[in-house]
Amino acid sequence: MTMPKLAQKILTLPGVESLHKESDGWVCYLKHMWTTEALSGGGTIIDPNLKTIYSFVKGAYRVS
Repeated sequence: MTMPKLAQKILTLPGVESLHKESDGWVCYLKHMWTTEALSGGGTIIDPNLKTIYSFVKGAYRVS
């Protein structure tokens, strides 16, 4: 399976550990100590829309 261009772009963002497609959508795991404001501290983003995942990852910040 060829990954969409946006999925490839997400994989290059800082903090992204992995991204893969499941039956109910895309699953993006953030590296340890990364989180997203939108997920109230969660390190996993699950969504059928890559644009949503991209926006969450762009808003990720490193916890000190």
